[in-house]
Amino acid sequence: MEKALRGLTWKTCLVYLDDIIVFGKTEEEHLERLEGVLSRLQSVGLKIKPEKCQLMRQSVHYLGHVVTQHGIGTDPEKTAAVQKWPTPRC
Repeated sequence: MEKALRGLTWKTCLVYLDDIIVFGKTEEEHLERLEGVLSRLQSVGLKIKPEKCQLMRQSVHYLGHVVTQHGIGTDPEKTAAVQKWPTPRC
């Protein structure tokens, strides 16, 4: 996947194994970049499963983080157990 999208990663998309996040500052920019990524995948013979795709999302859960237009934060589901620990007593 990384070879197929070489030159686009970090500028247009993020790739980890078989996960791809396409990003853009505006809806128009996002759609242009998405088209570029899909064209590149098609040109090298890679296919995607539509049922696994999430399009036009404002936030995504990715590798234990939540990615939004405001930045990257820790996924609350991953820290919930730690937050429930009792406060230590000295």
